[in-house]
Amino acid sequence: TGFYINSEATSAPLLALDGSDQNNSGAYISAPHILFGYQGTLDVRLYRWSGATLGMNASLLPETDDTYDLGSSTKRWRDLYLGPASIHMGVDGNEAVIGYNTGSNFLSFDPDGDNTAEFVILDSGFVGMGTTNPETELEIIGTASGINIHAQNLLTSSGNLVVEGNAIIEGNITVMQGGQLDAQL
Repeated sequence: TGFYINSEATSAPLLALDGSDQNNSGAYISAPHILFGYQGTLDVRLYRWSGATLGMNASLLPETDDTYDLGSSTKRWRDLYLGPASIHMGVDGNEAVIGYNTGSNFLSFDPDGDNTAEFVILDSGFVGMGTTNPETELEIIGTASGINIHAQNLLTSSGNLVVEGNAIIEGNITVMQGGQLDAQL
């Protein structure tokens, strides 16, 4: 059903080519596979799965850090399916992280890699900066600034609203809950 390659003895093979049924996490596969091992234990399998798919039961690591590519500018992978973990970019100690939280259903961006999402997109489409639970289409916890800020229907602030420069108001100003409006004309 197979043969051993580059082995001192058949009882302690390093590599085996095999065509017999192999147990794949409870499901037996009857496809050609290569078994890799050390000191007689063949614990890593690389096998042909159905539909021109190559399967394996181990992690895939490059031999040298930050040296090899997965695909190229002309030979790209079509789709990438990941579990609910994360993508790390940069170098160890100085990296950004993109992740997906399946418990709260949000895509997270952690630009400084400190395990705190500074920017999230919920599956509802709501975007949060400084919060992982935005309650509106765009919620910013902290300070936001820019040359122009446009609010179609409502602009709210739970703190101070400071305008440096000119403000054009085409409508009414309403002061509520015992508030005060100070103006210098």
